[in-house]
This record gives sequence, structure tokens and C-alpha cells, in this order.
Amino acid sequence: MSNFIPQRNRSITKKFFRLFLFLVLFKPFLGHSQITIPKGSYVIDMGDLTTLVTDDATKTGGGGLRPFGMVHELIKMYHVPVYWIVRGGKAKDAIDYTIDGRDYKGGLFVISSDFITPTVQAAINQWIRTTSVAASAATNYYTRGLVKAYPIAEKYTLAGANVQKLTVAPVWTMDQDNGNLVTPIIGSAGIPYNKDRTST
Repeated sequence: MSNFIPQRNRSITKKFFRLFLFLVLFKPFLGHSQITIPKGSYVIDMGDLTTLVTDDATKTGGGGLRPFGMVHELIKMYHVPVYWIVRGGKAKDAIDYTIDGRDYKGGLFVISSDFITPTVQAAINQWIRTTSVAASAATNYYTRGLVKAYPIAEKYTLAGANVQKLTVAPVWTMDQDNGNLVTPIIGSAGIPYNKDRTST
């Protein structure tokens, strides 16, 4: 089943999916603080949303929705907390932080090296591939790949940060009449939804 999303619907889909995740996954930020992330942690680049992902083998989508799938799997399958960080008081579309010479916008997802075991590292390695990794039992039925995430060379302190620690992945219930409106979006994120006809 192809999860291709037509060009004209991409902007709407992007906004919908982010709102969707805000409502079901994320809690409000709790004021400005700071957080120090250790050396070797991965920072997901959420500002690179040039295209949405498609599962069409003839196409090579960008990283628009796949980071959400990566976060979902790490939390649900490996019990790895993921930090969601936005710089407090920034202007619209402004840079959140510059780390190792790379500008991050659109908020950051951070995977602390404190929780990166060899098994988790193997999963991360597949998520950051430049091509899709087909869903199978070995990938927990997630379609991995196309995420832009980078390990940091040294520990880094993010000052003035709004920080939320994500520890629970959502579970969706989709009715037979309207569920097909949502499943292509979830599928584009790489999250399995058609195994046993349920989202995990």
C-alpha cells in the first residue's frame, strides 16, 4: 500500500500531523530552564521539512514526518525518553540553537547518550539512513530511514530552553468510516498501523 501524499495536500498534512501529535503525545512546556545534553547524544533536525516521506520505491522523500516515527519507536519499543526542546521567546521560524556549527529550527528532539545501548544505536543507525528501511519484525514493523539526526561532539548546555521529557507513546483508535483519513499520515511517519488493522 502506497502512502504517497499529493503535493497540494502536503502543507495541510504537515500542520495536521503536528497538531495531532501535540494533542495526543505532548504535554505543555513548563517554563524556561536549561538542560545539558551529554556528548554523543543525537539531535534530530526538525527544520528540514522540504518534502514529506513517501513509501513509493521510485521516490526518495525527505524527513518531514519520519522523526515522529523515530521518536514513537524509541519511546514505545525501547523505553528511551526523548527530550523535546524549544528555545523560549524565539521569533517565528527563528533558530532554536546552533550546535556543532549546525542550526536547528522547528524545535529539537534529543536522544540522550545515557540511554543509547547497542540495540538502540542499531535502530538509530537505520532511522538516519538516506533511504527507507522496509518494515519487518526486525524493525518492530516501523518503516525506518530518512531522518536527519546528528550526534554531538561534546556536551552542550541549552540555555533558556522549554523542555519536555517524553516517556509515553500514543495509541490511536480509528473507526472504519474515517480512519483512512489518518492512516496515510501515520504511515508516512513510518509508524505501523495496518498490522492486525490497528496502530501500535
